[in-house]
Amino acid sequence: MEKDFKLTPKRKEYLDKLELHSCKDIIMYLPYRYDDLTQTSLDIVMNEKVVVTKGIVVAKSSFARIRGNLTRFNFKLLVNDEEYNCVVFNRSFYYTHLKIGEQVLIRGKYQYYKKEIVIQDLLTNFEEETTIKPLYSLPQDVKNKEFSKLVHKAYIYLDQKNFFEEIVPDIFREKYRLISRRMAYYYAHFPSSNEDIRQALRYLKYEELLVFTLAMQLLKNENAITEVRAAKNINYSKVYNWLNSLQFKPTIDQQDSINEILKDLSSEKVMYRLLQGDVGTGKTLVAVTSLVATAFASYQGVLMAPTDILARQHYKSLKELAPACLNIALLVGSMTNKEKEKIYLDLASHKIDIVVGTHALIQESVNFAKLGLAVIDEQHRFGVQQRRKLKEKGEFVELLSMSATPIPRTLAISLYGDMDVSTLQCFPSGKRDVTTKVINSHSIISLIPEMKRNILQGKRIYIVCSMIEGDNETRRNVTDVYNGLKEYVKDFASVGLLHGKLSDDEKIQVMNDFSNGIYQILISTTVVEV
Repeated sequence: MEKDFKLTPKRKEYLDKLELHSCKDIIMYLPYRYDDLTQTSLDIVMNEKVVVTKGIVVAKSSFARIRGNLTRFNFKLLVNDEEYNCVVFNRSFYYTHLKIGEQVLIRGKYQYYKKEIVIQDLLTNFEEETTIKPLYSLPQDVKNKEFSKLVHKAYIYLDQKNFFEEIVPDIFREKYRLISRRMAYYYAHFPSSNEDIRQALRYLKYEELLVFTLAMQLLKNENAITEVRAAKNINYSKVYNWLNSLQFKPTIDQQDSINEILKDLSSEKVMYRLLQGDVGTGKTLVAVTSLVATAFASYQGVLMAPTDILARQHYKSLKELAPACLNIALLVGSMTNKEKEKIYLDLASHKIDIVVGTHALIQESVNFAKLGLAVIDEQHRFGVQQRRKLKEKGEFVELLSMSATPIPRTLAISLYGDMDVSTLQCFPSGKRDVTTKVINSHSIISLIPEMKRNILQGKRIYIVCSMIEGDNETRRNVTDVYNGLKEYVKDFASVGLLHGKLSDDEKIQVMNDFSNGIYQILISTTVVEV
């Protein structure tokens, strides 16, 4: 954080949790949604819809625990001489602060015939609020109002430092009727209307796309001009002999992708290629083949993954698939300094042919004797600068990026304009038998009989939630789902919990326990993707 931007210890603590390390990080941390707090009527037209109204609290029930960590309380709200029953689930902080005789503004789902509102938001001191309320994804103990004050402080600081100097040329701003950069960031965090939000997002989306497109074009031009070198001496027969010795045969897509990559490696133009394919299409085999071919040509190869767990999985795959004559090493941040030092020495002396690791691979202390190929998995999790740092570890380093987010080829070429694209569409084991269902419900309880049936058949289940913790009506967090579900399934299943705040060792232990059947159900954030 900037030295002249003062923070309280509490603010610094939660900013570290959010990985916001500068005023720029704060101002670019946009709300995930906006609630419109414009008051609505309470007539039959609004039945089963979300309403916003204000009234006086005239009564409050006792605070009750339903089961596990689920809680509920009711209060009576007097609106225009009519009394409405308000129901509040899992909001202990509302109960603590709600006082009889107080005027409040509420937002929630309305039941006209029961004269009942299930509360989603409740505001006291709402006179200070605008009709549009930005909501941020925050730790459970941090309120939106508190974070919004910090954003405002950061905005004023950056405005004084001229951070909001225009990036989009005036000719484009005029052509597309875009507001200024300064106002775009202000409206994004402090809107007074839905039109403010619309204009802010129009500008920010355009700016992001313009910067990205220019960066891709510059990279492409730079690569075309400078990245020409002597072709690698790829030993095709040696590579194919090794491939044929494996216990399985590559799919047609895998074979085509391997041929494209080997052709790139053999040419005088440095390879920049994206390998895309859904989970299970066999990207790992293609990557391993690329690394093996590079090693057979007397160059070193590196495979970089975004997490310790994924890096270890790739290391295990390489050890199982690659020829025994190749020396394969692992380099991750959780290793001891002594272990790392040995890897550094062996890489610099070319005792290691292929190294697998995380961000630890791009540290200044890592030097290669003759790096020829860099493979990056989950490439969207790495920035352009990280990719560049890895390439700069050698001269004319080939780059193969992998992504499990398959998109149409033409769109992929547009998004990754500096890369050629290889696509894996078929699966080694044939067509997958996948059933996709959409269930219109806010509760997972209706799925428990099906979960039980699958578990009794020896199968396992994982449930993905978007948040680790926090209070939100539309997005369930893993902590609440974990605490609630384990009570319902305790008679037939044990439940594990996985999220990004666990240490690498804890994540590995949870995944191993799930794999070994100690847990039959895993509740996780999107970290389970990798």
